[in-house]
Amino acid sequence: METKTRSAGIILILVGVLFLLISAGFALREYFTYKVTFSGSPTLSAVLSQLAAELLILVVKVAFLGILIAVGSVLLRFGIEMIKEKK
Repeated sequence: METKTRSAGIILILVGVLFLLISAGFALREYFTYKVTFSGSPTLSAVLSQLAAELLILVVKVAFLGILIAVGSVLLRFGIEMIKEKK
């Protein structure tokens, strides 16, 4: 029974670290490939509407990364707790 718990703990740790690495990779990719796309007439209303659209996209991406990091952290914590409690 102890080996199953230890194996499950190791699997949870690996999946948690994988989620954290994936979120770091997504964040770095977006950082290096982001381009601002302001097109059309340079009126104040056009610029504000394009800025609002860019901010909405940014908020969605940050929320996705936040959820991915939170899930990875929880899995990592539970994996470490499973290994520690059986020693």
